[in-house]
Amino acid sequence: MFVDSVASEIRQILGHNLSSARKRRGLTIVGLSEASGVGKATLSGIERGDGNPTIETIWRLATSLGVSFGSLIEGDRGHTISQEGIAVTLIDRQTFPRVVESYIMDLSEGATRNSQAHNELVEEHVTVLSGSVVVGPQEAPLCLPAGESRRFRADSPHFYRAGQDPARLLVTIVYPLVHDDAATPFDLHFKWPEHRDDWEGIRRVVERVCIEVQNGVELYRIIFGECPLSRPEARARLDSELLANRKSEQPLRFFILDNASPSLVVFARPSRFARLRDPAPSQPAIAAEAWRLADMARRPQIIDLEEIERLRIVARSSSLLNAALAAEALTAFGLPTIPTGVAHKTQTTIGEPERGDDIVLFEDRIDVDAYEAYELVHPAYARQSLLAARALPTRKPYQPLNVIDAGSGPGLPLQMLLEARSDLMITAVDPSETAFRHLSQRFAGNARVTPVMAGIDSYDPENMLFDAALSIGASHHLDTSSFFRGVGRCLRPGATFVLSDEMISPFASASERRSNLIAHHLQYIVDTLISVPDESLDPADRILADRMRQEAPACLLFARAGFGDMATSRLRGFLQEIASLNLPEPASHPFMAFYRFHVLELQALVAGLDYEVEQKTHARRLLELADHAGFECIDHQRIFATHGESEWDGGTHFFVLRRL
Repeated sequence: MFVDSVASEIRQILGHNLSSARKRRGLTIVGLSEASGVGKATLSGIERGDGNPTIETIWRLATSLGVSFGSLIEGDRGHTISQEGIAVTLIDRQTFPRVVESYIMDLSEGATRNSQAHNELVEEHVTVLSGSVVVGPQEAPLCLPAGESRRFRADSPHFYRAGQDPARLLVTIVYPLVHDDAATPFDLHFKWPEHRDDWEGIRRVVERVCIEVQNGVELYRIIFGECPLSRPEARARLDSELLANRKSEQPLRFFILDNASPSLVVFARPSRFARLRDPAPSQPAIAAEAWRLADMARRPQIIDLEEIERLRIVARSSSLLNAALAAEALTAFGLPTIPTGVAHKTQTTIGEPERGDDIVLFEDRIDVDAYEAYELVHPAYARQSLLAARALPTRKPYQPLNVIDAGSGPGLPLQMLLEARSDLMITAVDPSETAFRHLSQRFAGNARVTPVMAGIDSYDPENMLFDAALSIGASHHLDTSSFFRGVGRCLRPGATFVLSDEMISPFASASERRSNLIAHHLQYIVDTLISVPDESLDPADRILADRMRQEAPACLLFARAGFGDMATSRLRGFLQEIASLNLPEPASHPFMAFYRFHVLELQALVAGLDYEVEQKTHARRLLELADHAGFECIDHQRIFATHGESEWDGGTHFFVLRRL
């Protein structure tokens, strides 16, 4: 006899395991609901230990989280889950070298258990212990009597159906072995060189590889087998033998990796910074000095020592905009510099905020306190504010321009903008509680800025139409169509909308979007993987720097080689590893500000893979959505390139739109 419910004890175990798995994955309840199709109220109840989730519901949750069914129901002993004449009991679970779970499945006479597709490459082994069953994929089932077995791929819909008598099955589910490395089309294999002549031969290979990559091959990885040295020794030897005479300003990037065998990865890296085009050349030359500083990052070969010293002074100046641009130029020259405005993280988040079940905010996936402290070292960050200062229209003297800033965040871009434009009156709108606290503190007593805690999609302008709108780095934090509609409600016809944000390269499938998203975010990281003296670092900072220098280039390699699944798996695991580190505040070396920024970029990347608070699209699609909402584009430029060669590929993009 079967009881159609989940026992109280296993409900508590399931609730705890589900909550832990969801939080490890970084998903909110809303995000898991969207991924699994299970309602938010149902999910909340399961995590509390309430309700009677079916076997199918538990499977859907496990598949959406990328975990095994058994990991959600496993406690101190086996438990049985029953529903509608079907009972499933976990009897064994192993986790190394791969996850293998064994269950006893009992079916009453005529009962059918329909199962949706499990994750890719999952297999099932079914042995009939008593009775008879029809079992297998829906398109190719097989009738098995007692004593017979069947093995099949379970990553498509499949079912089990008992005959005229009750049936008992032994079901073993075998999950695929997760590799942390794989062969790519860009690999070259060599034995570890033993003699000087061997090293000379490898140097010639590297010379040829560099020419090929420089001329258009995307990348190469040279893998060395049978290395007798320790990991640090192998890294040092490869660096001294192969990279000692290579200049950093070459259009190439080199990374020595040692996750498995020692390897040298060579990426193409042509010009990152585009020459900025003045979006309003007929306007007064606003922020002319900042404009000159922005151009310097493009031409490191012609900067002399006197200019370098002047840039260092500017990087320490009180102007946030000029300091950020000067530090960016120095970093591009191979002289890492932290600008004015970067400080250690201060905690403003207070407990768990009370909000509706449907509301997911930026701080649910991104550390907003760290964002406020370290985002200024993000490549091209200050350039957006500089272009916005030039693009926003000017009015007659002494007449302010009323601007709505959609998604102000903690307010760094807005502060840089106001340094260049004294004629702006800003209504700064952002729904994040944490960002709003930083925003209010930053502009306390500033009559030019009115912070409002609201989302642009729900903000009520109260019959006031603004002269212009601004949004820097925020359009992808909610549904882009809703974003444009919300901004449109606030603008008079003919008003200017200045929008700058990160875009990924064009895509036509979910897998292509994933690879492009990974390549985009990781390029920002690998461009700022600077050396930090290990002896000065806190142990947690040392682990972070060392692991980031290994994982970011490796995952970029896999994304570009088309191994999006592997890159995604590694990045999720890496972010969980970082979350377990007790990183010191302030950081143990000033240059660790770059690595704190890298953590933020990883958080944004993984949130983007989950489509939670990060919903990046590509530039042409953004303009199509803008057109649907009643905007036309009057200027566009890609101001920083991350992926692809076209002006419409991945990177930081700047748009000037007009409200029709």
